Amino acid sequence: THQRGDGGFGVCPPVLCQAHLVCWLSGTLSGYFSGTTHLVHPGTASAVGVECCSTNYALPFTHQPHVCNSLLHVQVEGDLYVSAMPVDIMKLLTPEGWANLPYFRKLDGLEGVPVINIHIWFDRKLSTVDHLLFSRSPLLSVYADMSTTCKEYHDPDKSMLELVFAPAEHWIGKSDEEIIAATMTELERLFPNEIAADQSKAKIRKFKIVKTPRSVYKATAGREDYRPTQRSPISNFYLSGDYTKQKYLASMEGAIFSGKLTTEAIVEDVNMRKRPETLAAVSKKELATAASA
Repeated sequence: THQRGDGGFGVCPPVLCQAHLVCWLSGTLSGYFSGTTHLVHPGTASAVGVECCSTNYALPFTHQPHVCNSLLHVQVEGDLYVSAMPVDIMKLLTPEGWANLPYFRKLDGLEGVPVINIHIWFDRKLSTVDHLLFSRSPLLSVYADMSTTCKEYHDPDKSMLELVFAPAEHWIGKSDEEIIAATMTELERLFPNEIAADQSKAKIRKFKIVKTPRSVYKATAGREDYRPTQRSPISNFYLSGDYTKQKYLASMEGAIFSGKLTTEAIVEDVNMRKRPETLAAVSKKELATAASA
């Protein structure tokens, strides 16, 4: 399984592909079902039948739940539910009946911080290496020359730097021009022979800035105690995400590993029948309530 940029998971592990509908909650609901099902495409309200070509693999489909517009209002029901939403969104959407449970109250101890991602295309090739690099800059935490490290951006003549501008608390509200100016000043320190802040050396062909007001949680002392396990007290509801309990800090690697731990928990609870309350919730075809937790 892997986590997409929007927080959802792109692949359902084959071991889950039995007669169970698993709904992954991200910005949208992504369900994975083995067998024949129907897809409702948001914005079109058209249904398309899809049949798995093999019982060993699952076909993904997406619904947008509770989207009220002139075309579509869909509510998805499943046997098991997995949230892959960022922690701040999860806190906002936690049902009132669950919010006071100790498991969900722990989330209050985790808070996302602002992060800015910067993409800069230069008119020449810079002296970089094929790796993600930690920076000595106080503003640019990590960076990579994507024209060298990523085949999709490969260019032997021109560099494209992708940088993480963080901590960004005091910069998230500034204009793109101010952020680029500060970035170029820092890059001048990192590439003194090739980059000047005034672009008298390498020149910017184009740039793109992506601001995330609430990104990964702030890793301050004691935060580990607030990270929830993937198995929630709601018997058929699970949490995934880099903020959940796993061996990595908030990161892409942590997000991926949390998905692995979630699928292992589901396999134990359902396939290996180790959690009777989960099996009961699945048999009732309804989301367990806080009272049954």
